[in-house]
Amino acid sequence: MRPLLGPLRREEGGALLFVAIGLPVLLAVFALVIDVGNWYVHKRALQKEVDAAAFAGSQMWGACFKTVAASPAWRPMELEAQNYDGELVNEDGVATKNYNQLAGTQAPGGIHGTLGVAFNSTTFPLDPPPNATADDTPPDPCVLTTGADGKGHYIFDVKATEQTVPLIFGGAFPGLTGPSIHATARTELRQVESLSGLLPIGVSDPSPVWMLAQFVDEDNADNPISPWIQLCKIGRPGCPGTPGSASELWTTPATTAIAFPATSKHVGVRLKYVWGGTDSNPACGTTLADCYDNTPSETQSNGLEHIRLYAAGAAGVHANNVWMLPGTCTDGYFAANDAVDLPCNAGVQAQVDLGNHPLTSAWSSGPCAGGCAQVWATLDGSGQYQLSPPGTYPVSGLATWTLTAGLPLSAAGPHPVGLAWKWKQTAGTWNGNPCTTSKPCQDNGSFNGGNPIQRAFVADNDVRSGPVIGITIWSDTVTGGANSFPQGTTQNLGVTVRNPCFETELADPACPLVSLRVSASATGSESQSLDCDPNLPNIKDEIANGCAPSYILYPNVSGSTPCPTQSTLWSNQNPPAIWDCVAVQTGNGDVEGGLKERIGTDPATCANNWPDYPADDKRQVPLFLVPYSAFGSAGSNKTYPVIGFGAFYITGYKNDPCPNATTSGVKQGTIPGYFITYLPPGKGATPSTKPCDPLGLTPCIPVLIK
Repeated sequence: MRPLLGPLRREEGGALLFVAIGLPVLLAVFALVIDVGNWYVHKRALQKEVDAAAFAGSQMWGACFKTVAASPAWRPMELEAQNYDGELVNEDGVATKNYNQLAGTQAPGGIHGTLGVAFNSTTFPLDPPPNATADDTPPDPCVLTTGADGKGHYIFDVKATEQTVPLIFGGAFPGLTGPSIHATARTELRQVESLSGLLPIGVSDPSPVWMLAQFVDEDNADNPISPWIQLCKIGRPGCPGTPGSASELWTTPATTAIAFPATSKHVGVRLKYVWGGTDSNPACGTTLADCYDNTPSETQSNGLEHIRLYAAGAAGVHANNVWMLPGTCTDGYFAANDAVDLPCNAGVQAQVDLGNHPLTSAWSSGPCAGGCAQVWATLDGSGQYQLSPPGTYPVSGLATWTLTAGLPLSAAGPHPVGLAWKWKQTAGTWNGNPCTTSKPCQDNGSFNGGNPIQRAFVADNDVRSGPVIGITIWSDTVTGGANSFPQGTTQNLGVTVRNPCFETELADPACPLVSLRVSASATGSESQSLDCDPNLPNIKDEIANGCAPSYILYPNVSGSTPCPTQSTLWSNQNPPAIWDCVAVQTGNGDVEGGLKERIGTDPATCANNWPDYPADDKRQVPLFLVPYSAFGSAGSNKTYPVIGFGAFYITGYKNDPCPNATTSGVKQGTIPGYFITYLPPGKGATPSTKPCDPLGLTPCIPVLIK
């Protein structure tokens, strides 16, 4: 038996058996590893393509805000994205630029699956992932969509599927197909937080971050009779009302119960504008807060709007309701100080009771047998502006006298209005005394003891009223005017404020072309020029090259510290440090020379293309936003907080040689143009966490968020 078992114990051929059995397994594992790796290559390539497509499409987001737009407005975004998403042709069958090819198409014979791309879709195209449900993608990137945070967001979303990625070693696995892979990318428009390359031009931003109103007792040192009441900007989510024409409107969302003093006769409404920071109600006169009217001091002043209080149930000669009428002004209480509105003539209407003075006819130079009277208004303590008497006689008790127009308003500031009267009777008796033509019975006097009884205000566009061009008090319980009430009553009142508008890509057609006053030669000393780069010697170079320092919104650097002087700012913080304050520059400069260098003179590249301009148009420039009071007075070494940034499209300048440029009537040192909502990336911009506000001047840039 031993010889028979010997051959069975020999080991020759064992390795061959192992190879025969194990090699196919190893080859299968190797093939699987290669294919899995290939799937990851395709996955990575597909993700790169959707990232590039999303960001490329975002470069065209400005199309959403143009007055001349495609249909749909976001079509340019889709077309540009398709040049980067791996597609060979777009949905119209037109060849794309194909900057990012689908993995596997780079070489002849390469292998790849079927590509599907969807824009702003809630689901993936072709073959969706297992167990995938629709997400929150909005259907239109040009439309604000309310997010979970309650704020409006602009979202551009790209989803792609490469369906059934082929197996490299597909022959080794009969009947087995590759997977479908998916990728998604999303961008959002965010407000700019910091910028470099800014032009040395500041815009006094009329639109605050917060606006508040307060009712004060003008007869008692302007003691508040209400807290500061926050207003909202009409047009923003959650703010009621219809946006104004050629203006920006703010309003209290609801009325507030205002308890009027029992003895006071004058209540004013003051406004607080807060230009930035994190405190929505800082003290008046701090770095980022201005209050109006702020004369004679920040704590005591007349209001911009006036409410008359009168004693209800008064006997004898008295006046109850007294209202201002608009006349030829936009508003009788508050007239905008501009060439359109001023000079104008306001009116006044009064409910007057002349007590025991009978009224049987209108005043005349002839007989006034049964009694007649005159009532007139005074303006600023002088003049006699006659009110028309009631239309029917006899009159007893309260009667309405009216001056439709005639009170001349021109000078800025408050204009007190008084009322006076006189009466006569030429027949019969009055108070037991005989009345004759030769010796008539007569009486006269002033209402409110000769003191003002109402008030008009003319905007000064500066210290006293800032950017305000209109203010209205309204009530949900009174259908008439809300500027005259009995003393000691409580009224539910609201406030609406009108600011000037700036033309933007979401333009109100009634807004005029904006003209920036960059050089003092344009308007005298109050130019809008800044000195934003200590290493550039003049405004020409700063316009041509942009300012090198990066700027961020105040108070990111300064904290609670006020802005330093220019010399301190520049000595302590040199580039590349980031600043949140900027210096005001006075005097003249070669504005036109700087613009010519910046924009160029080549007709093929320098034309004014407004409003359908390309994404890389050189006429798009970033500007500073500063508090409204920044340019109110001349002076060197002054600095102001940077409260925002503006994107501006320059349509021309004096002697602009480029095609279609705005040159007619343009003065030296001024730059006409329009504010725009979208600022293309690559301008030295970094985004904030705040979503884009299409009603604000701060420009928006795209951010890849997914």
